[in-house]
Amino acid sequence: MVAPSYSDIRDRIGRQLDDLTSVDARAALIEHLVELTFEVDRLKQYQRTLLAALRARDIVVHGEDRAGLVAPAGLIDLDPRDALDTADGFYDGEWEKEVAFRWTGPGRDSLVRVWLDRTIPMLLELTLISYGDTRNRGAIGLTVDGTPIALREAGDLLLRSDPFPCIAGSLLTEVGIHVPWLSDGSGESAAAEPPRGKGRPARSRPGRARAATQDLRVRGIAISHMRFGSPT
Repeated sequence: MVAPSYSDIRDRIGRQLDDLTSVDARAALIEHLVELTFEVDRLKQYQRTLLAALRARDIVVHGEDRAGLVAPAGLIDLDPRDALDTADGFYDGEWEKEVAFRWTGPGRDSLVRVWLDRTIPMLLELTLISYGDTRNRGAIGLTVDGTPIALREAGDLLLRSDPFPCIAGSLLTEVGIHVPWLSDGSGESAAAEPPRGKGRPARSRPGRARAATQDLRVRGIAISHMRFGSPT
């Protein structure tokens, strides 16, 4: 497959937008700009992911005695627009007015791998758009490297965990989110399933987003922001 050239892309867009005074042409131009911005953000996240992988390789090559040469992250903010592409158990990004978010699903367990400084107490904050099924409120489970961690309400649609266990020299952390009640968007809910305890959460394949008017996905909670940081 041959990638289209700059001229080919320019000619194609020029034909689509030959009359910018029309409403349809302006809408098409906005759509092109949105797609371009989204792809640029996605590429930036891929770049950050690759840099993290290179850092992990260097740490392994250098050995534990030289791991201190590479400083792990002490504060990480994950934006669902592009930062969860490498996570398991999340649908594609969506928008609620100006707020980006992602539903968990299609399974009950989602897994996020993140680089953290585990030599100090760290915690997770989740900002939600929706609990999906109202029974998920107060019932969402959290595991850190397979260990259950308490997750409590800290505000309206804001969840905050207890501090993670401190582990010397641990940089890559696997954070599992368990949603006991799933919804298919029609008002019907699947039966709840208890958290997996010490075992790591099952890895679900990310679903594909659909139009809101035909939203029959099996989904859990809608997350608009994830923040890892020190409780102090």
